[in-house]
Amino acid sequence: MRIAVDLDDVLAQTNQRMLSILNTDFAFDPPMTLEAFSKWDWWSVVEPFGLIAQKYGEEAAQNLAWRLYAIAWWNPMKVEPMPGAILSMKSLYADKSLQVDVVSARQLNSLKDVMIWLNHYDVDFRSFVSLDAFGPHNKAELEYDLYIDDSPSLVKHISKYSHKRLLLFDRPWNRNVGPLPANVARVHDWLEVMDEIGGL
Repeated sequence: MRIAVDLDDVLAQTNQRMLSILNTDFAFDPPMTLEAFSKWDWWSVVEPFGLIAQKYGEEAAQNLAWRLYAIAWWNPMKVEPMPGAILSMKSLYADKSLQVDVVSARQLNSLKDVMIWLNHYDVDFRSFVSLDAFGPHNKAELEYDLYIDDSPSLVKHISKYSHKRLLLFDRPWNRNVGPLPANVARVHDWLEVMDEIGGL
């Protein structure tokens, strides 16, 4: 079985790091929580990005958000792993019946820092697949049987493939997705991920 594991907010708490930067830079009172990231394109709802989108357009706000993602990864040791992710990846990698890859859409300028992070936490995987953050891409078209991901748009794409499955990692930005198709299951942590894989 070929498994595509997403990086941001599945293996690494990337948006938590983003949240820390935003709360520090803008001194929100009270501090903003991850629940504010209620949409996948959070830059359209989180200030000051929402105001930038209104004044300068959605693309300007998105570009600024991607720059902030790159800044978040400049110090990769400040990006914490998701609880249980590292040990789960070791367990999956040790199963020779599985091919486990990390598959992530990102800018090229963050790749070096991401690899530092993966090496620091000794994350086991076969290969790292990077998709263009700004170009059209569809993970569902890649040759994988199972996806572990937090992307709400991936739900629609996976539903077209009866032979593929998606474990949708529950995050605030995908909670409005539903009802889920038969080949998609919502999981809340890595324990649930491992239980679901064990039942396949």
